Parts: sequence; C-alpha cells; structure tokens
Amino acid sequence: MTLLDDLQFLIAKYHIKPRISIGQCFCIDPFLLRRMVTYSSVTEKDVVLEIGAGFGFLTRLLTDVAKDVITIELDPKLVKAIKEILRDKENIRIIQGNFLNIHLPNFTKIVSNPPYSISSPLILRLFRLNFQCAVLTLQKEFVQKLIAQKGNKTYGSLSVIASYSASIKKLENVSRESFYPHPNVDSTIILVKPQKPLFNVGDKRFFFKMVRRFFTNRNKKLQNAIKFFIRNEFKITNDAIKKLIKEFPYLDSKVYDLTPEEFGIISYKLYSIFKETKNTVAE
Repeated sequence: MTLLDDLQFLIAKYHIKPRISIGQCFCIDPFLLRRMVTYSSVTEKDVVLEIGAGFGFLTRLLTDVAKDVITIELDPKLVKAIKEILRDKENIRIIQGNFLNIHLPNFTKIVSNPPYSISSPLILRLFRLNFQCAVLTLQKEFVQKLIAQKGNKTYGSLSVIASYSASIKKLENVSRESFYPHPNVDSTIILVKPQKPLFNVGDKRFFFKMVRRFFTNRNKKLQNAIKFFIRNEFKITNDAIKKLIKEFPYLDSKVYDLTPEEFGIISYKLYSIFKETKNTVAE
C-alpha cells in the first residue's frame, strides 16, 4: 500500500473531510518525509516540535529518532485519530490547540509541514522563540518573500525581519503532487537557524512593528512613512515630528529601497525617541 492508500483509508475511518482552505493538505511522499527528518539532524537528545500533526505520518518518523516529540494539532478529529494511530509511541505529547496562541513547552528543533494559511504569523512567532533549527515546508511564493533581497519585487517586511532574525536556506522545491488533496501552489522546504542579530535595532518587538507599518507605505518616501508611524505611535504634532526626524538618514529614499541594516538604524533612532517620550510622560 502507498501512503496515499493509507491516507484515504484513515480519512474514511475517521470521517474527516480535508479542508484546503485551512491548509489540510497531507503529505503522501514518504521519501520527502524522511528527507525532512534527515535535514533536521534530529538525535535522541532532541525534543522536536511539530506544527500540524495530520494523521501522524511525519510524527511517527520523528518519534523513531527523537527523545520526545511535541505535536500540535487544531482539529479535534485529527487529535483523536493520531492518539489512536500512535498509541504504541511513548515519547509523544499531543496538544490540541492553535500554535499561534498556546503556551509552548521547551523544545530544541522544529520539523513540520504547517498549514500554509498561517505561514506569516507562524514565522513571526518562530522568530521570537529559542530553538536550534527548524525544517519547514512552506508555500514556494512565501519562501521567496522570506529570502528576497532589496531590489527584488517580492522584497517586503517579511524579508527584512527574516534577514535580522535568522539564517534561512532553501533546501528543495516540492511539487503539489506530493500532497493530498493537491494544493493550488507548489512548496519549498527551508532550514531556519536563529542567529545573533547582525545590527542593533533598539528593541526587537518595536523593530518588527515598525517594519510592518513602514511597508504599508512601501512606495512612499521614508520621511512620509516615519511621520505616519510617529503620529500613530507617539501622538505628537507635525511640527514636533519635523524637528525629531530632521537629522534622520535616508529620508528621501523609498521604503522598498532600504536595506535591512538601514531599517535597523531607523528603528534604533525611533526607539530612542519612544523611550524618551515614555520617560517624559512618566515624569
């Protein structure tokens, strides 16, 4: 029997109708799943986090090599199924919930085919966590945004935040035929390794917020994006804003034409203003 045969049997047994709209596309390529485990270099010392367990095909492979596996699944029917399917495994903890808002136990690595519908908030949360590495299968177009450099049409806030937060390596492209039901897009497997920040931004959360806000005005000059951001964040007058930013660099550059390091310089300056404003109000 193939993995597709197994999947169709389980879908019928547990009365589950896969919903592509929320990313319920299950990997049916056993060789791809094995390569993901190999890419992650999981050992018996690792506690592995999996986001989106499905029917546990990848989960079982991880339990064979890891110390423990923590798998998160939102769908209660799939949680029930995987508890029965993997009842012979003792080194697994199954959590029903939404990865985006649940408390996470400690783990060392992530190996996952997460739902593509949550790719952006998922990757942003990962950038705030401590772990050794993550092997993820994501939508190909989303990965292109993550690794885009300045000058590329897909360069945006995700590109800047990713450049600051992690080393990201593209491992291989994956055909939509590797999943059932077939998604409408192709995929890419990436290796993510958190890195020590290459430049000072003042405060990471502030930097993430600033970059996302700036790119809502990506075609405007930086001075206009800064003014819009300051008005919303600091509630100060236009005259005061002009005085605050008159010595800022890159004011005549378009937002999309700034490098991650240049965003970092602006973030550091703005965060200094933010701290001064808070201190003034407190006094």
